[in-house]
Amino acid sequence: MSCFSNELFDSVIDKGTLDSLMCGASAPLSAASMLEEVSRVLKPGGVYMLITYGDPRLRVPHLNLPHYNWIVTLYIISRPGFETSGASSVKSHLEPVPLTEDG
Repeated sequence: MSCFSNELFDSVIDKGTLDSLMCGASAPLSAASMLEEVSRVLKPGGVYMLITYGDPRLRVPHLNLPHYNWIVTLYIISRPGFETSGASSVKSHLEPVPLTEDG
């Protein structure tokens, strides 16, 4: 994303990019490089929205690094026809799910 200047965007929406990078042999390095670029192009207070079917325990640690200084909020929205563990304890998909130390 080097064609974009620093702090250019109010928001970045990701539907599949991080998921794709997490499948490769160099997943941690690829994910870190991509998220560094997202952080660079976001304005202060900007929003990075990650839409993923990936396990939050495998995604949140990449987002929760202190140098991003991001406030991570997790929402779980059930896929039609699929049940997710713990989803019954979530009253509404509009309420954030509390994060634990491991995501």
